Amino acid sequence: MTTVGDCWDEYVRTHIPTTIGTSANARYWGRLSWFQNLNPEASSFPMEVKAYLKTRKVAPGTVNRELAILRAALRHAEREGLISKSPIVRGLPKPPPRMRSLTREEAKAMIDGADRLRRWKERVYIRLALSTGQRPDAITGLTWDQVDFTNRVIDFRPVCEKSSRMKNRAIVPINDLAVKALSIAKLHEDGDYVINFAGSRLNHPRDMIKRIAKEAGIKDVSPHVLRHTVASLLLQDGVDLLKVSKLLGHSSTLITQQVYFQHPPSWLKETTNLLRY
Repeated sequence: MTTVGDCWDEYVRTHIPTTIGTSANARYWGRLSWFQNLNPEASSFPMEVKAYLKTRKVAPGTVNRELAILRAALRHAEREGLISKSPIVRGLPKPPPRMRSLTREEAKAMIDGADRLRRWKERVYIRLALSTGQRPDAITGLTWDQVDFTNRVIDFRPVCEKSSRMKNRAIVPINDLAVKALSIAKLHEDGDYVINFAGSRLNHPRDMIKRIAKEAGIKDVSPHVLRHTVASLLLQDGVDLLKVSKLLGHSSTLITQQVYFQHPPSWLKETTNLLRY
């Protein structure tokens, strides 16, 4: 009998290095090892997936990402001939997008809050996030050789593109806010990473953002809220959709429309006020 663990070992050996990477592999398998000794071709496997869903007391999006990795590993096993057919792995209903974004006043308060904390990593991260709109992992993974001071651009694309399936990233011009961030980071340069922890890459910045938000007196802020803020403010200011889409690293403007054009009715107030007869 071929187990899920066997399928995962094959996926790690031949596929993981070109997709999610070894560190992400360890994180996901730490949870998915729940399936390790199960037979993916057994008729009871869908019920095992349902049992797993009951054990995970986290957000639906988190569970669905985990199951997406499991699904990919089993499909890979089918292609490699380890199993005859990969099972159906159903996740939870897709949660609605979280459209929380900061106002300009709140964004400024976050920057000021980071300065009051007197912690250089917080000061750098908040400025890079609000000046580039990039994903958290792109910012924490930014290395100095991706920063071109001569041409004033930051190339957020990975230095070694491992796979075309990786999320797109942008080449972003360095504005004054980013200059300030990089200047602060230069004072603490230690190794390859712009935001480093004893020379190594910083882990997920969620805790940093919580500290800044608490200092600023602002609730419900996460690293992705900063990305949403950049997109929302630019679109509300009338910046061309294609430019915003390119900045965010979206593969098409359709994605940008689907995610960021779900504003509350108040966003259209200026538009309807023009309808005077």
